[in-house]
Amino acid sequence: MFNIEPKGAYSSYSFSNQEECKMVHRRKGFTLIELLVVIAIIAILAAILFPVFAKAREKARTSSCASNLKQLGLAAMMYVQDYDEKFFPRYQPISVYWPPDNAIYWIELPGKPTLLEPYTKNSQINVCPSEAGRIGYGYNAYLNGGNIAMADLKKPSETLCFVDDQWGGRTAYLPSQGVKNWGANFAYPAGAKPTWGTNSPYGRHNDGVNVAFCDGHVKWMRPLVLYNNGVDGPYYDGS
Repeated sequence: MFNIEPKGAYSSYSFSNQEECKMVHRRKGFTLIELLVVIAIIAILAAILFPVFAKAREKARTSSCASNLKQLGLAAMMYVQDYDEKFFPRYQPISVYWPPDNAIYWIELPGKPTLLEPYTKNSQINVCPSEAGRIGYGYNAYLNGGNIAMADLKKPSETLCFVDDQWGGRTAYLPSQGVKNWGANFAYPAGAKPTWGTNSPYGRHNDGVNVAFCDGHVKWMRPLVLYNNGVDGPYYDGS
């Protein structure tokens, strides 16, 4: 009338459950080897993806910089139209050889007056996003004496007006002025003296620089192309 479990059946069942619980408990953690494998995979992925992210970020900065130069280029064209087709000097009064303390430059850090301010209305465009806190652009040394007219340029669409500048002196030196001068515009890090083939020529936007030409258009170029074996034409003197 009563079902009697065989002796030891309950104890065997309990022992089996206990072993399964122990196995489940052990599977909740990772072994040291498994953790090392995961860390190694993460490190490999980071090494692959970080350069990609850096290039993508610099691409965005390149576009922002090109927008800055586009606005500066259009401002320059408006200035030229208002001043008898002549390009503006590097600073005023240009008749004073060494810039006085109250000189007004064509470009400045945000918050300071400039010669192009009436046309730009936005001093933030004077700074390249890849070199924050510094004056970002140089003005063609062939033009910045204030005595060159648009008619003097045979090829305005090929003549550099503004370009990314690492030196911070507001001037884009001519290739014929030598690699120590020209190279300063393209040296790394910003403000460093150039050593040709070591830290210059350097392009801060994925090995290139943004250039605003005298017809208002902007183009990405490699610095060595602008150097053109030390010849000023066609990119600097409009020939």
